[in-house]
Amino acid sequence: MISGLKFAFFFLASTPLLAFDLTALMQTLAQPKSGQVRFAELKKIQLLDAPIEARGWLSIEQGVLVKEIESPIKERLEIDQKEIRIIRADKTQRLSLSERPEAEAMVAGLRAVLTGEQALLIRHYQVKLSGSASKWTLLLTPQSDAAKRVLRSIQFVGRDKVIEHINTTMSNGDQTHTSLLQ
Repeated sequence: MISGLKFAFFFLASTPLLAFDLTALMQTLAQPKSGQVRFAELKKIQLLDAPIEARGWLSIEQGVLVKEIESPIKERLEIDQKEIRIIRADKTQRLSLSERPEAEAMVAGLRAVLTGEQALLIRHYQVKLSGSASKWTLLLTPQSDAAKRVLRSIQFVGRDKVIEHINTTMSNGDQTHTSLLQ
């Protein structure tokens, strides 16, 4: 009887109760989100002597990712599946994603993780997930040559269903560290 209990305990202790993999994470991230989240961003650009700091709000409005920058300058970025709109002082600049495959890949990575779209993610990136459901890191490496010329990787760090940090490393070594302030 005791040996049976030892076996049962060993079996239960060695078997994960809930599997944590990319599918589980993406299902968690796919849950509907609303509202805004504050962000603080630090860009390290090799051609500049000092990093650039930015602050503002991120949100998803009707399928459009919105980045509202409050400082150092006021700027609004709206990113949908077809284009990026940059709005400054009532002037709008548009960037078609179909004409810029490297930008399309970057946007696809952000959208896929923020909305839990696993098929979109795998189409554009090699994916490495580490950690557990309570503390995880998702590393994306672009698959297309066009994206690789510009982007080295995007790393998401989170806890449970909350993304806490997004780290982007460009092929030229420039880096952006974005903290999402919950």
